[in-house]
Amino acid sequence: MKTRELISSRVFLGLVLGLSLVCAQVELNTLSWTCQGQAEIISDNFAQAQAQALDDAFKKAITNTLTEALGEKTFQEEARQIEDNFFKNPGKFVNRYKIITQGPQETSYLVEVEVELSKEQIQVGLVQAGLAQTRSKILMVAVIQDETGALKSNWLAGSGKESLPEKLLSLELQSWGYRLAKPEPILEPKKLDKIISDQTWLAKCRAKYGADIFILGKLKLTTELKAKAGTEKTNLENIEDTEEAGADLYSARAELELTLIDLTGQEKNSNLTAEQTATLAGKEPAKSRSIDLVTHSILPELGLALDRLTQKSLGPVGGEEEIIEIAGLGSYYQYLALFEGLKKIEAIRDLEPWGFAPGTARFSVRYSGDRESLNKAISGARFSEFRLLPIESDHHELKFKFETF
Repeated sequence: MKTRELISSRVFLGLVLGLSLVCAQVELNTLSWTCQGQAEIISDNFAQAQAQALDDAFKKAITNTLTEALGEKTFQEEARQIEDNFFKNPGKFVNRYKIITQGPQETSYLVEVEVELSKEQIQVGLVQAGLAQTRSKILMVAVIQDETGALKSNWLAGSGKESLPEKLLSLELQSWGYRLAKPEPILEPKKLDKIISDQTWLAKCRAKYGADIFILGKLKLTTELKAKAGTEKTNLENIEDTEEAGADLYSARAELELTLIDLTGQEKNSNLTAEQTATLAGKEPAKSRSIDLVTHSILPELGLALDRLTQKSLGPVGGEEEIIEIAGLGSYYQYLALFEGLKKIEAIRDLEPWGFAPGTARFSVRYSGDRESLNKAISGARFSEFRLLPIESDHHELKFKFETF
């Protein structure tokens, strides 16, 4: 898959899996504030004082928005969660800011700032802090990165270093609305295969961390010197355009394997694999790029696997099963309206996301009646802002085109 296609798939998948965030019942009204920040000047370090004063102003803007959204009482009661999830890195919740005035005053550095907060990041923070409702479950995410025997993972005993795929996956999962268990170095490499099958150990993890799913990953990273700096590279393929003058050319291959373990004891596990290679000037850029590519290439499969594992058991559902495909989707909001609308169709007994591509969604459907009656029920369904037009297809699945009014 080409890099551009990976990015497009990632964007659309992120919108689709953002479904869980809509369950949040916290309404964010005001996101723009003018705030004053202050910090003590220590050892004449004005740059440090300015940065701390900006953070102070950002915290005040966040405090104003959260107090308005949650209420003063809830804000005070949840002060510890807000401190841990918002104030340790307040800058990440800022969309943009403009300094109105700044400068030293006696022993302090003062700033006055216009701050615009990111609604999406605030909402994600609320979910992670447990202050917004979400249908998503708590996950344990550990990805052990192995580079010629050197292991990295926040969950790895003796390491304590976050692996890059761990960081990338965590950011994506949080943006989808999942809450993540706080990392703790409890894993031992030689015992990994054993603990996956140890139900007692897994049950203890669930009780300790409150997690329902454990995503355990292994990433193997290998690098190869392709050409020394200054040598001819015209015979080499797949070289990215980010070469730096004077740097050796390296090829890095990242192989990622994810095991999704159902900690509820229902033995619904999934195994996913992906591999990507990147060739860039500089060893570290090549490694980082290959890890970024392989992590994002596995996201569509990961999203589907998580969705299947988190589906509530409704017991056996009768009727026929069909795959339907909807083309022409342009946004997450359209997907949400589509998903909710399809569930209301009387003939459909069970609906489950099945696959995604840029602008296209596929669903697994169990239904009563015959295939033609299902086709008519979907094409005749009433949606507030769009309709579904049937499309002839050479494949088995039913296909429809999304058309707005």
